[in-house]
Amino acid sequence: QDEKTKETLRKLVKAGQFEFINAGWCMNDEASVHYSATIDQMSEGMLWLQREVGAPGLDVTPTIAWQIDPFGHSSAHAALSAQMGLKGLFFARMHYQDYDKRKANKDLEFSWYVEGRNLF
Repeated sequence: QDEKTKETLRKLVKAGQFEFINAGWCMNDEASVHYSATIDQMSEGMLWLQREVGAPGLDVTPTIAWQIDPFGHSSAHAALSAQMGLKGLFFARMHYQDYDKRKANKDLEFSWYVEGRNLF
């Protein structure tokens, strides 16, 4: 993008009208990926975002993870996301039986615990 477009985006971010979600280079695979690939692609995406959009006094670091279409969710991915500073994780795919049970119990929102720690 040209500098004018970047500056427009920076103004929207500063005003709280735009935020970056996840910030990985791509949506991370959770099914069978090695943790180093997750770290590499998230690092690459976050560095690009800082380099291309960031500015002094403007924090463009994402705080929310978003997984639109993974095939399952791993506790390792949740733990890595939390260690990268992400405060929440939204995902769209859930097994229908789990979804039906959570919907009936009104607990579609939940905290994810790994090794006794509340991640999200």
